[in-house]
Amino acid sequence: MTLPHPSVTTDGADVLHNTSMLQMIPSLTDRNTAEFFSTLEWVGSLGNWSKPQMLVIAKLKLEGRVRQFFEASLATVSDINYDKFKEAIVNHFREEKSFSFDFAKFSSAHQMEQESVKDFSVRIEGLAHRCLNNHLEIGENISDSFRARLLLSQFVSGLKQFIKAQVVVANPSDFKTAVEIADRIQTSQSILTPNINSVSDSAHINDFAKLLKSTTETFTKSLELVTQQLQALNTRVDEVQKSRQSPPPQRQNKNRVTCFHCNKQGHYANECRKKLAERRQNDTRNSGRYSYGHGAYGNNNMERRNPN
Repeated sequence: MTLPHPSVTTDGADVLHNTSMLQMIPSLTDRNTAEFFSTLEWVGSLGNWSKPQMLVIAKLKLEGRVRQFFEASLATVSDINYDKFKEAIVNHFREEKSFSFDFAKFSSAHQMEQESVKDFSVRIEGLAHRCLNNHLEIGENISDSFRARLLLSQFVSGLKQFIKAQVVVANPSDFKTAVEIADRIQTSQSILTPNINSVSDSAHINDFAKLLKSTTETFTKSLELVTQQLQALNTRVDEVQKSRQSPPPQRQNKNRVTCFHCNKQGHYANECRKKLAERRQNDTRNSGRYSYGHGAYGNNNMERRNPN
């Protein structure tokens, strides 16, 4: 089947303006019928599009099961307009949304990154109501205890991981208690690791500013103390290195030195020649005194051997 170009209506009367806005409109599938027509009408009001033009655009955006339904049921209708087209599509695929479809959305719901615990609890309750109430036939009923257990189970399993682990340990008995516990955990976590993106009012901003200022001052003082210690350590290392690299102290000019032994200038006492000569003389004298046949002990021995 060949569909008309969106620049003209079916009767070729009007030219479509602001065609660049077409990229803002998603494809029409069996899962987004209500959202599609809401977006189309909003963009159409901005672009001053007529309903015949929006009908042509909607036909061009058909995909999958919606296109199959249109070709089988609506393509042959001669007097179809935008309102009839929208009503037929929305009603048909609203009925097509089965219990399994809504239950899949309910059971796969998870807390989003910037979503608070309370917002997630409201959203999960809405999904549960749509899943468990909208598909009941007249006379059918689901027990309140089963509904409460199902809601509690899905709420806990959909929480963020660091919140879910602590809620499971707390083992709440009902949905309301689980929401309160999860909210306390999220609040305490936000205090320990504040996220500036989640700060919403002036009181929280002031508290965060005080906490940030206190943390900054503590960090600055610690940094100054560490810097001082590093400077002292560097100074000590420099002193040790200089002491190792400095040459040994040199003696004074010997011309000004007086020997303690001979009282003459020009040398130290350990270099004094007179002192060395006297030491040698004393060593020679002492060695002869105690040799055999000489000295006092040697003569006495000879006299004892030869008394006559």
